[in-house]
Amino acid sequence: MHTFLYSMNFILMIVMPLLLGWLISRKRSIGWRLFAIGCATFIVSQIGHLPFNYFVLPILNDQIGHLPEMSGLIITAVFLGLSAALFEEGARYIGYRYWAKDARSWGKGMMLGAGHGGAEAIILGILVALNTVFLLAWRNDRLTALIPSEQEPLISASLDSFFSVPWYAAILGAVERFFAIILHLSFSLMVMLAFVKKQPLWLAAAVLWHAIVDGIAVYSVVVWGSYAAEFLIALMAMASLIFVLRLRKPEPEIAAPIPLTPPKPVGILRIEITTDKLDDSKYTS
Repeated sequence: MHTFLYSMNFILMIVMPLLLGWLISRKRSIGWRLFAIGCATFIVSQIGHLPFNYFVLPILNDQIGHLPEMSGLIITAVFLGLSAALFEEGARYIGYRYWAKDARSWGKGMMLGAGHGGAEAIILGILVALNTVFLLAWRNDRLTALIPSEQEPLISASLDSFFSVPWYAAILGAVERFFAIILHLSFSLMVMLAFVKKQPLWLAAAVLWHAIVDGIAVYSVVVWGSYAAEFLIALMAMASLIFVLRLRKPEPEIAAPIPLTPPKPVGILRIEITTDKLDDSKYTS
């Protein structure tokens, strides 16, 4: 049972964003180029985001080490939420500004959001798949000879933990990615509105909402556990879904080119040629 659910977990993480992109493409007649741009914005954001956290987070921890544990957790949650929001929404803004200048409709904004959130889900799904395959292979004694003996207790403990969780925890990753993709759709539309309405406050709203979501996720998973965190993420995703659906509009129709007025027929000038006219046209000496 666990093996099947763990397999479904990473398969859903990979398939869900692709299915969403296919539905948007089919219903809205939008190409996959915008999905690819959304994927690129996520990857670009992480090129800056991950090194930034790697270098700055230890410095932050040193500065807040003397604070009470709860105060330190709140500051860390705010920092992680803001860093993720600034890098990801900044990359999304650049994508709209330079790569997707034509993406100014609901469907196209959804396609970009599906690509951005989809890239994250697919990458995590691949990592989960590799981890699952490794642990299953270890369980079947297929990797025993390849693992150093000093690491065997650690891997055995991971394997015991892996297969001792309740069945519903085995698909928690896919559930979390489902809600995360909905949130990414709302972030994408907010950033798009900054261009459509020419109001930068929509970009600020996307950064703020993203920071709140991630900050609450970090805080709640430490204080109340993963199930409570997923419940809160689900509530915020449902609020985002309402926002997404309220913005829903048909794609603007491309105006057909105005046909050119056919030219008026040109009459043929008929000249009667007579003997006198021929004589007049001769050179005289």
